Amino acid sequence: MSVPWFFTDRVNLGAVHLSAAEARHAAAAKRLNAGDAVTLFDGRGVIGIGKISALGKRDAVVEIARLETAPPPRPLTIATAIPKGKRWQMLVEKLTEIGATKIVPLKFARSVVAGVESTAAERWSVEAGKQARRAWLPVIEPETTLAKFLATGKDADLFLADPQGEKLGDAAARIAREKICLIGPEGGLTPEEVAACVAAGAKLLQLGDYILRVETAAIVAAVMLIHR
Repeated sequence: MSVPWFFTDRVNLGAVHLSAAEARHAAAAKRLNAGDAVTLFDGRGVIGIGKISALGKRDAVVEIARLETAPPPRPLTIATAIPKGKRWQMLVEKLTEIGATKIVPLKFARSVVAGVESTAAERWSVEAGKQARRAWLPVIEPETTLAKFLATGKDADLFLADPQGEKLGDAAARIAREKICLIGPEGGLTPEEVAACVAAGAKLLQLGDYILRVETAAIVAAVMLIHR
């Protein structure tokens, strides 16, 4: 049986108090007891190996005996339109599991969803990180517009998911720095938005032979770029 992971804002040697939510998860969902081994992580690469020293319904104390530091992952930003309903949650969870380092919700001219807040997305990311045993969680930025995002002038390899783009094998030689992939809404980008992306240095990247939903495109792009 694998040792369960729990999230905390700070991991240090000695006693660490878990949040009420994590304590409930340990007691009710995981059915743990004092003396059981657990792993704590802070989402920024620090891992604590220890055992539960006290556990109640709303409070848990873990005694950390050893600290480890995981190397940071290769940087990959997925800047994406927001899909409807629970598909946004799935997108955040899967990008966390795959290894994206930053998720940026974007508003496009043809977006059908806007106005999301980051608190829920951060919670989904934590839960996915625990499941995936991922020491580094992605940064989830506030929602912004495509124009504002492009105006930041990031020093990175920029891609725009597009059915008319190049296949990754043809574009792979250009991938060296941080990678950013833009995922548009299911209605597509306007010609003006495509032109703005290209003017900002984006290369059109083909994700496959078919038209994908937003969350599917984001997942496929993340897998392709991380594993190249």
